Amino acid sequence: MTAKLIAEQRWMRVEEAAVYANVGVTYVRKLIRTRRLPAMNTGRYYVIDRFKLDACLEGLEAVPSTSRDDSAKKISRRS
Repeated sequence: MTAKLIAEQRWMRVEEAAVYANVGVTYVRKLIRTRRLPAMNTGRYYVIDRFKLDACLEGLEAVPSTSRDDSAKKISRRS
């Protein structure tokens, strides 16, 4: 299914939600498992409301990644 069709749907599966949000499937499942993203279990798969996915993603904070320079400083402090 194309990204345009996914963006127009209200309800989507985990795989479609990952494509829509541009994140990995594992990350979407983690959000569901930790109850940060509401989803309905239909027995075979989870169904996610696009509006709730948007709200969940807006509420998440971006975590800055550490640079290699920071890790090099930590290693040099040990020596």
